[in-house]
Amino acid sequence: MRSAKAGFTLVELLVAAAASLILSGVALMGLVTFQQMSQQMDERLVQEAELRRALHLIATDIQEGKRIQAGAPPRSGYSPLFQSIRPDGSTVNYYTTKRGDLVWAGPQILYRWDSREALAYALVDQIADVDGVNVKPSDVCTGVGTLVSNKAGVVVWIDGQSTAKVCLLGHLAKSNAGAKASIIASTRVAP
Repeated sequence: MRSAKAGFTLVELLVAAAASLILSGVALMGLVTFQQMSQQMDERLVQEAELRRALHLIATDIQEGKRIQAGAPPRSGYSPLFQSIRPDGSTVNYYTTKRGDLVWAGPQILYRWDSREALAYALVDQIADVDGVNVKPSDVCTGVGTLVSNKAGVVVWIDGQSTAKVCLLGHLAKSNAGAKASIIASTRVAP
């Protein structure tokens, strides 16, 4: 029997300290894992929002046009995707290009060029290289009509000259995964 004034032995204190350290370590590892998962989810949500914003602009360009056609006027260093031709004859052209030495986050960039404004800018800077994220183009998007592009995370199907399905695969920088978004848009102006 111990007396009330005896206290703990050194072995008991060491066991208690070791148990406390183990529990603290497990809790810290759980917190770090939770933070990493939260950051990945935030990155995915931001990327999906960027893809939806780009697709909304593409749909607006298609709806304002009188027809859509595969390809676009050549531009050095850019791969043409498609163009929307407006009633006034001006066009909105879409291209992809490799990141190269540009300061962008993804391996591919989706560009929009408006002939009316003579202005080009990057629409999405984190388009995935489909093979780089272990996804086949058919996994990204299936559609009807003419397959215009199935590379660089941009898949475009044009049905006739009035409807297009555009699918984007965004590159998530902190993981070997992608975020997908797609839209189907038709011209509203009679050809």
